[in-house]
Amino acid sequence: MNKIFFIALSLHVMCNAFGQDSLKVSPENDLKATYDELTLELNINPFNGELSLNNVLNQIKLRYFISNDLAIRVGFNINSTKIDITTTNPYGTNPYTLEENKKTSLLGLNAGIEKHFLGTRRLSPYVGVELAIANKSSSHIINDGSTETTIEGAWRTVSLVNNSFVYGYEEKAYFQYGVNLIGGFDFYVAKHFFLGYEIAFEFFNKEYKGVDITTVGTPFPQDNPDSKETEFSLGPNLLNGIRIGYVF
Repeated sequence: MNKIFFIALSLHVMCNAFGQDSLKVSPENDLKATYDELTLELNINPFNGELSLNNVLNQIKLRYFISNDLAIRVGFNINSTKIDITTTNPYGTNPYTLEENKKTSLLGLNAGIEKHFLGTRRLSPYVGVELAIANKSSSHIINDGSTETTIEGAWRTVSLVNNSFVYGYEEKAYFQYGVNLIGGFDFYVAKHFFLGYEIAFEFFNKEYKGVDITTVGTPFPQDNPDSKETEFSLGPNLLNGIRIGYVF
């Protein structure tokens, strides 16, 4: 029911808006952002019931119009997660207390420029290009009272296979860089308020950092990972969600 209501409301608003686009574009009736104005936006996905910040890196996105048809765009995010886990078993012949401290942080920055075209008084199509970088760090400290293991570069996972411990790693640290070629549009529902969408042709290279393990005490038998992992991607990407923004 909510989805049907949202679709009906969107169609109603857009039909009314398009009905008014017969007016000739002029400074007096143009609703679009112009020179020396700043916009702020985020993404929503009403069909999944999700609300998230703009683009795949969950960034806040700002644009500053240096002319009526050129805008500088900057997206950034700073995410940090900390998890503390204490597991205690005071019973049996081998009582224990296990403490785990997990941390991860991500810093991302995208910067580029957009070229906007005439469109209509409400519609502003554009193309653009941006550079993107991201850096992620992770650490995991495990203390069982007699041994403290510090893992830099990932979080450790442990599973038991054929009576043997098998270690895996998640939330791996990395450094990523790339270039995005962008196409999209802004549709101004009202003065200083717009909806939009973007597609992109993306290139990025992600280099995962090494996992470094140090142990104080008498450790269980464990692995010492020594690997190099990179990830490369080139191709089109449909950026998820509907852009909603406003002009300062």
